[in-house]
Amino acid sequence: MSQITINDNTVSYEDMGAGSPPIVLLHGWAGNRTNFAPQLQHLARHHRVVAIDRPGHGDSPAPSRTFTMEQAADALAVACREIGLAPIVLVQHSFDRLAYAFAARHPELLAGLVVLDGPTLAGPQFEEAIRQFQAGLHSAHWREAISGFAEQLVFPSDMPAHTKQAMLAELLATPYEVLVATWDMFVAHNPDAAIASIRCPLLHVAGSFPSDQAALRQRCPQAETAQVRGVGHFIQLTAPDEVNALIDGFVARLNVQV
Repeated sequence: MSQITINDNTVSYEDMGAGSPPIVLLHGWAGNRTNFAPQLQHLARHHRVVAIDRPGHGDSPAPSRTFTMEQAADALAVACREIGLAPIVLVQHSFDRLAYAFAARHPELLAGLVVLDGPTLAGPQFEEAIRQFQAGLHSAHWREAISGFAEQLVFPSDMPAHTKQAMLAELLATPYEVLVATWDMFVAHNPDAAIASIRCPLLHVAGSFPSDQAALRQRCPQAETAQVRGVGHFIQLTAPDEVNALIDGFVARLNVQV
């Protein structure tokens, strides 16, 4: 594990392998870099791969202040430059609005973007659901709110109870103030303008979260889409071979285009 200081915040990351383009793995809400363990080992055979713990997650201490989505995207850009990564393929799980903000604000750093089960353009019903979840997080029953959200959208239907408990414990290990601040940041940010501005190659892989891949292809004609259904939200962990193959193919096509 390595660490870097960005705007007075310590960020931890794993750095493995060699080869271009470098690949950055970025976890979702309440996650950490271990959510990409199968991808880190697989992709590092041919690429330099960096898996980051966002501030307040995993081995990165909680930040000294809250961030907007734009500030979080800018901090990621600083990390890429300081670590010596550019242009990168960014693989973002779940927290897609951060990836789209990064792509819009720092296109020079991106060779390609992969979004794994992000709720891209999911529509008003999902927006209402995440606002209701936000209210639950701000209540005394926030643990129950997280458990209910995970049961509905995160866990596959056939996941054993002990595995659910272990994953839920990992989510709840994230400091409460970080859980609230990062979800508030997600809800507050409208990604529409950022999505419309993306020009780099883009792959969106749907899982259990709702998304509108047809609308994404309309707004980003270069976008490729795929689906990995029936294995829950953490598709990179529950279907690693399928997800790894999708990433491999996408990156290989980038090499053809360069």
